[in-house]
Amino acid sequence: MIMNSKKRKNIIIGILMVLVVITIGYSVLSSRLTINGTSSITSDFNVLFTDIQEGLMNEATTVNKKINGPTTATFQVDLKKPGSNAEYIVTVENQGKIDATLESIEGITEANTKAPTYITFSLEGINEGDTLNVDEIKTFKVKVTYNESATEIPEESKQLTLKLNYVQKTNSGSGGSSTDLATATNTLLENSAETYNYLDGTYLKGAQDSNYVWFNGFMWRIMGKNADGSIRMITEEAVTNIPWGAKN
Repeated sequence: MIMNSKKRKNIIIGILMVLVVITIGYSVLSSRLTINGTSSITSDFNVLFTDIQEGLMNEATTVNKKINGPTTATFQVDLKKPGSNAEYIVTVENQGKIDATLESIEGITEANTKAPTYITFSLEGINEGDTLNVDEIKTFKVKVTYNESATEIPEESKQLTLKLNYVQKTNSGSGGSSTDLATATNTLLENSAETYNYLDGTYLKGAQDSNYVWFNGFMWRIMGKNADGSIRMITEEAVTNIPWGAKN
């Protein structure tokens, strides 16, 4: 059976249309992937421990002192008898391009509740809420104390894993305290030299270096405000994992 020319023409047009749709779809997907991959967070936010030194050591011996993460360190010390104490001087630096605030301190409370409880850890020279501006270097002390009231107890060893959680410093107009995400976004849009409007939303345009925000365990970049007032953000982290073809 010979196919007539009109039918052949329609089939060819149909094939071409399918190819065009596939090409456009691939281009859109490629563009989205490119946009999601443009943010470089680690090169801009970079707070880290750079040194640990022994301070005063009274009847105490260091078993281990080690930096094992950007702002995580492990200390283990042998204390000879009640009244013994030790201290370590830690250096923390902001080598990034974003001012930082110490949001929380982990490890001290957890270590002090573990046996032997008569040996305790404390920090001196650093507190939650402290700022660490770009290129700033600070030192603080980790102190270990063997309670003097723990009489006739032999030499003991105890370990601390300390972690400081720094986030981007976000200031209000005058007080220097943390502000909410909506206010921060409005401030960014008002002060930005370049913005654009799309579907009644307003978004940042051009190079930005002050639109970072820590939220729900990830570092994000504020892109702008949608028409309904919600905030549009982007991250290079994997925030979820959905298998291809999952029905539920």
